[in-house]
Amino acid sequence: MTNNDLRAPAHALNMRLVGHSDQGGRSDGTQIMVRDGYAYVAHIFSKGFSVIDVRDPANPCTVNFIPAPPNTWSLHLQVHDNLLLAVHGEDHFATPASDDEKNYYKADTHDISKAIGHGARDYSAGMAVFDLSDPVNPRQIGFMPVNGVGLHRIWYVGGRWAYASAQLEGFSDFILVTIDMSDPTRPEIVGKFWLPGMNIAAGETPDWPLSQGRYSLHHPIVHGDTAYCGWRDGCLVVVDVADRAAPKMLAHRNWAPPLAAAPTIACPCPTGICSSLPMRPCSTMERMATSRSGCSTSATRPIRCRSRPFRNRQTGITKTSAGISGRTIFMKTAPAALSAPR
Repeated sequence: MTNNDLRAPAHALNMRLVGHSDQGGRSDGTQIMVRDGYAYVAHIFSKGFSVIDVRDPANPCTVNFIPAPPNTWSLHLQVHDNLLLAVHGEDHFATPASDDEKNYYKADTHDISKAIGHGARDYSAGMAVFDLSDPVNPRQIGFMPVNGVGLHRIWYVGGRWAYASAQLEGFSDFILVTIDMSDPTRPEIVGKFWLPGMNIAAGETPDWPLSQGRYSLHHPIVHGDTAYCGWRDGCLVVVDVADRAAPKMLAHRNWAPPLAAAPTIACPCPTGICSSLPMRPCSTMERMATSRSGCSTSATRPIRCRSRPFRNRQTGITKTSAGISGRTIFMKTAPAALSAPR
């Protein structure tokens, strides 16, 4: 496709569109990692990942597609140290319950059916490791199987340790796992962290403030020895992973209610912690009150809604008038000072 064929963007600021790829006819994508002139694109519906030659940005070319096993989601991957790590898990959108997508995001928090093992699975659950010595033809060299629904998101920046959200047998939903990558052909889970109430097999009982929702780790982002976790309707969880075999909670900040919940990503910023909120209906007026430690949000920045946030200088409370809660919350605070676990 030439530049003359490029569609004009609806909005652009300090950026311009130079090239386009139809990804070999697979228009879906949930993660892109670029290494040495090749983009690796994980697909949510096409069940696998694509390799795209982007050495000429104006003329990207799809050069390979690596299919996932049957009935398997492989919607997220990470690339570093000549390795590609890809999740394997049950294809939720292929199940009958997904006919109504709300069932995926707003399951009953007390439903423990996901804690049951899948002895007769017709999908692959775990993490696949590929060697990228030949960037066009990734070669699988390792696999870490798990018993349960599988993995959803991975964080890997090279070296010995990887981190993932995993739904394992015995747990109500996705939890944090630490993975030893010292032998890429045999990655191994060495540590687990979950919110109290999620370990059904150990007799824990869910005791969460919402009857509907998902207390489920979506994505861990790790900086140094700290994991910043978007725990969906469990909101923000900050975990000390200095001891990879025994992660422990530093802080848990739950703003639902009164705010709409389900943050999927939390990450460190130069001035604090950023946490995403989803695009979904919310009340006309929402607020974030100060935590027990006295810290509060420094801003609530709309991403796709037209409303503008404002901050009451007397109370320190940030409010936004919105009909859609697609926002990022910024918190100026040290991780451990966010609040006591809730």
